[in-house]
Amino acid sequence: MQVSLLVPTSPAADGTRSRIRRSPTSLHADGSDPEVMKVTRLRIDGQEFYLPEDLDVPALQRRILDAVHGRAAFVTFRPIGHGDITVLVTPHVPVRFEVEDRSDEQLEAWEENPPAIDIGEYFHNFESGSTDPL
Repeated sequence: MQVSLLVPTSPAADGTRSRIRRSPTSLHADGSDPEVMKVTRLRIDGQEFYLPEDLDVPALQRRILDAVHGRAAFVTFRPIGHGDITVLVTPHVPVRFEVEDRSDEQLEAWEENPPAIDIGEYFHNFESGSTDPL
């Protein structure tokens, strides 16, 4: 079983959704494009969540591992563009973390139009000709 974790984040200042925090655009020390950011995507039980930059991913992973080692537990976190999400984690729920490159433009668009959570919703939107959220 693959297991990765996320940790709850504090609510946004306005008490609603997580906001994306960006570093000032300047050349990265490694010469990479400053317009591209690394974003962590969590897949859990058929749903996908993009995590804000300030979320403590290792702490969330520890909470998920703790849930997997017990009978089950609820784990709460706040993904980009959504309010708090609580999922029931058991040893039988697949969990996967991925790190992807996303442009500033994509991340800004997600604040108003967050990516689909349900993977099936993404494919439905794609087949109907809707704008690709990814």
